[in-house]
Amino acid sequence: MFRPVLGLDLGLTTLGIAVSRSGHLATGLKNLKFPRGRFESALVETVKICQKEMVQTIVLGRPCYPSGDPTEMTGVVEEFAKTLRQRLDSKGLKDVSIVLQDEQGTTLEAAGNLHELGMNAKKQKPIIDQAAAEVILLRWLSAQGYEVWR
Repeated sequence: MFRPVLGLDLGLTTLGIAVSRSGHLATGLKNLKFPRGRFESALVETVKICQKEMVQTIVLGRPCYPSGDPTEMTGVVEEFAKTLRQRLDSKGLKDVSIVLQDEQGTTLEAAGNLHELGMNAKKQKPIIDQAAAEVILLRWLSAQGYEVWR
């Protein structure tokens, strides 16, 4: 039986969140905004969604250069993952795994997907991070052998 998987696209002021409940589709849940570098609300919301959705895996986008070398944001994402792991453990969610997924080009791909739906850049702005989280999640599902529907 498939258990839900959460996709996350973390920025310094936003967190895009998507979920897959089937292994075939990814649905954007929200685009959370917070003060620059203050991830508390993002951590709280992620744990809350994990509880509500009975999440098995969290797929967190890991930024890196095309060479694979880490960027400045890579360390931020890795630290977020460590803190999230502690929060999940403290809530009895030790069975939820966190995996890092290369996120190169996901925002650009998400913007292209939204453009195909007739959304210009201005209309995309409020949801681009959750759309990027969908792309991160679909890429991971595909790499795991799931038949994703795009």
